[in-house]
Amino acid sequence: NGMEVLLALQLIPTGEVVSVRVVRSSGSAAFDRSALNAVEKAARFPELQKLPSREFEKSFRRFQMLFRPEDLRY
Repeated sequence: NGMEVLLALQLIPTGEVVSVRVVRSSGSAAFDRSALNAVEKAARFPELQKLPSREFEKSFRRFQMLFRPEDLRY
């Protein structure tokens, strides 16, 4: 706990992830890689297709996501 990695994501209107990169590392290569793998495995967020185009462009075309171990649910 206490680690966090900040990722930058870029999506297209279908909700597909076209790029993901580390903006700020947790200091643990394994944790950073795990967060990247989670986003890449998800590959697509189909719920975003339902958003109006303007809202998608404003909030989801490019955004940052913070991963923290204490936020994980098992």
